[in-house]
Amino acid sequence: FEAEDEEDEELEHDSESSSEEEPEPRARSRPKAKPKAASKATKNTSAKGRSKKLAPGTSREDELAAMLKKAHAAYKPHNNPQKFPKNGPYVDPVGVDPTHGIVEGIVTAQVRKVGKLLQNLTANEGDQELCDLTFPLRLQTACSGTDAPSIALGLITESLDKLDPSHSFSYTHEMSCEIEPFKQAYIGRNFPGVPLFPDITKLTAGDTVTDVYGRPQTLPDGNLFIAGTSCKDFSMLKTRDRQDIEDYGQSGQTFLAAVEFLEVKQPPVAIFENVDGAPWAKMQEYIRGRISLGERNNTKAIKDSSKPGDADRELKFSVNERGEYVAEVIPRQVGIRAGSVVEGFVRGEDDPNDVQPLKASSKSKKKKDQLITLGELAKEHGIDLEDDILVFHKKARYCTHLSKLDTKDYGLPQTRNRKYLFIWRTDNPTDDLGSYFQTILDHLKTPLLYSMDAFLLPPTHDRIRCFREALRSGPGLMVKRERRKQSDFWVYGESLIKDVALHMAFRERNGIEERSRWLTGWSVRGNTVAPGLWPELVDMWNMRRCDMIDCFSAAAMRDAISRDPLHHSFSWDISQNVTRAPFRSATVGVSGCVTPGGELLLPHRGRTVMGYEKLLLQGIPFSRLLLGVESEVQLSDLAGNAMSVPVVCACMLAALCAPQLRREKESSKVQVTMVDWKLGEGTAGAVLPQRGDFHTLPAEIKPDTSTDANADAHEIFTRIGRELSQEAHDCSVLCTCESSGRVASPDVKLLSCTGCGMGICHDC
Repeated sequence: FEAEDEEDEELEHDSESSSEEEPEPRARSRPKAKPKAASKATKNTSAKGRSKKLAPGTSREDELAAMLKKAHAAYKPHNNPQKFPKNGPYVDPVGVDPTHGIVEGIVTAQVRKVGKLLQNLTANEGDQELCDLTFPLRLQTACSGTDAPSIALGLITESLDKLDPSHSFSYTHEMSCEIEPFKQAYIGRNFPGVPLFPDITKLTAGDTVTDVYGRPQTLPDGNLFIAGTSCKDFSMLKTRDRQDIEDYGQSGQTFLAAVEFLEVKQPPVAIFENVDGAPWAKMQEYIRGRISLGERNNTKAIKDSSKPGDADRELKFSVNERGEYVAEVIPRQVGIRAGSVVEGFVRGEDDPNDVQPLKASSKSKKKKDQLITLGELAKEHGIDLEDDILVFHKKARYCTHLSKLDTKDYGLPQTRNRKYLFIWRTDNPTDDLGSYFQTILDHLKTPLLYSMDAFLLPPTHDRIRCFREALRSGPGLMVKRERRKQSDFWVYGESLIKDVALHMAFRERNGIEERSRWLTGWSVRGNTVAPGLWPELVDMWNMRRCDMIDCFSAAAMRDAISRDPLHHSFSWDISQNVTRAPFRSATVGVSGCVTPGGELLLPHRGRTVMGYEKLLLQGIPFSRLLLGVESEVQLSDLAGNAMSVPVVCACMLAALCAPQLRREKESSKVQVTMVDWKLGEGTAGAVLPQRGDFHTLPAEIKPDTSTDANADAHEIFTRIGRELSQEAHDCSVLCTCESSGRVASPDVKLLSCTGCGMGICHDC
């Protein structure tokens, strides 16, 4: 049980960028110590959400009134109509456990779609391009977390074993890199023997690298590098203190280290993953080593201001002993590393491969102690600042293609928008391989067959029961006692929590009375919980979260289509802010984005989404993994920072097959479509059909169908129905207190609703 900040972060899809002062350009170099500004920001986090000292002449009432006015102005109603899946109603799994083949079926459907391309690729013995991947694939991952790419490659291999037993697809997991100790332990258990390194920023520091066990090792070679570098500083969840690449926060350092890895190890193919709000245009400039001068002042930085940049004066170079221009001072909107050497430039109308070399003139060489601006350099060499391209020296040339992908488009009921950067080796800066990559990605999209409820564990599952018992035991009781000591959230003069203004504005704008708390019934004296919610879980929440639940429940009932949240599938992220988190998802049956610190409440289940369920929503079959003593917080961290398995699987299949698809289209004399590469027949479903109870009956008790063709159905289903009804009666849950392995006392009166049949014991 962890303490929470009172002021919540902002949802990525409801973000607002704050205006900032114009940042000064500065020389970029990797500092040895963390900047003081970042340390200062860290120290202040404990005061988040609480009011500071009053200004002279103002009262708490005045402060609350000002905050309420601001909250009203910032409020945005969530009145977008809900959509249903494009492919019709969801499939009812009818008792299928979420760990039984759903994810495996999605991956199999993807492999089947490009199966013939994979066959031709593995059989290809012709000339290889720089971007071609050879077998066995040699996978390298950085910022690995759950190592979803390795899991996906394993599922691809299993799928091919079923679809094409004679296949020659194979892979090896060459290395992982992860800095979190509990994630290192997870990788060590689930991927034994794989070299594991602790820090991506030190991978290329020397000839040998120290692994997590303290042993010096040589960095292994690979041909497929996948990095999900830190998104913490880039994420729109951070409404304040977002950091750019050049601020050398966690996100900037890990990204620059991944680029350095590309320079040193030069793998043929790489895939980078990060949030939608990352500075992708600038990140691609870092990788490609080419700056389109017509876009030199475009706002590509996170900390942009309304005032446009002036790279003509702010981008400055020095001249080295060989007469080369070296970048020294770089404005934020330009993706160049300090110390990068200019190779030349390309005229706008010329062939992009025709790089005209740049060497300093004798006049510029005399100014060794002075810096030369981009404007001066362009004037001296006749460079057109609107059309030409500035080219920098690179040890290996790469091209890039950026794709925005949503997890729900690949078979999982979760809205998770992430961008994947496909990076491939090539000497041609206009290489069109990215278009083939995108074509395959679009072809691999999978219908959303199952709603979020199909990925939830049943109440009788051991994980659910253990968690509920933990809430009822010592730690849970301790948190409950601490919650009772809190000041009244609704009385601002006592709690001094700024969020109360947001809750007041939400209630007023939605026509909800201040004391309408019918779902949690929260007060300083405790909670009066509606039937269905776990009372022991509600006791863990502070008043802000309880009031947020009541706000959302009232909003759901006052919606255009009124719905009772206790009987309809909702998922509310109560770790967010009441005015930022939507009370209903845009697509029915689809959860919001799984984040490391997110807490998704399922009111119709009476509980939050468990860490294991978050892993399943990411396509990670936890039942096939060796999970140790990871806490709920750590499991949520694993899931929230992971790549969705079907999405990264689609990216790897597209990266594998794109060169082969281009060769096939160029050599084919007839029009070839993506459907032509399907391997075998089969549906896009997730679970293979299983035979029913009739086929499991012993031969001696099967009915005789020689006289009556329908006898088998009548007799079998009569018998099955009788047995099922008895089992249902014996194991029926008559009260919510029985759903964790308990049975209500026979002396306690059981009440039943005459309308819906819901049961509850007198004690509850």
